[in-house]
Amino acid sequence: MLIIIEQAKFVPLVSLFFSGLLYHVFVGLFRHMFDMSAEWGATTKEMDDVEFTLSLFVSEVWDTFKRFWFMYICLV
Repeated sequence: MLIIIEQAKFVPLVSLFFSGLLYHVFVGLFRHMFDMSAEWGATTKEMDDVEFTLSLFVSEVWDTFKRFWFMYICLV
């Protein structure tokens, strides 16, 4: 019984990570199956002189959630 409780505490984190990964794989396969155009963007690799603070981290997490809110609602 203790093992089940130990493993259950990792379920939310693992499901959140893998659900996000599966969503993007599904979208790519779906677009390929129905011959829809798929545009893949690249991230910039430049490092600016930004001081990393908690408020910057929170704002970045919030921006990420606003960008992918539909994915998290569909897969939860």
